[in-house]
Amino acid sequence: MDNDPKFIAKRGPTMMSFAQFRPEKNHVEQLKIWKDALPRLPQDATFYMVGGTRGEADLELLNNLKQMAIDLNLKDSV
Repeated sequence: MDNDPKFIAKRGPTMMSFAQFRPEKNHVEQLKIWKDALPRLPQDATFYMVGGTRGEADLELLNNLKQMAIDLNLKDSV
């Protein structure tokens, strides 16, 4: 598996957040911090937000975060 080309992908600098999408996890603040830090990071830096949802309210939060990333011009790095 180590020699399989699909597993030998070059990746740029990566930041990850692992947390359920819930208001108390403060994902909104994470996006704001990423926006502020991005000009000082390499162009290919990427921020992954990974987590699950418990129900409709959390799913709505997730959709709002996706829209916020677009509104903050982060679509290509988040």
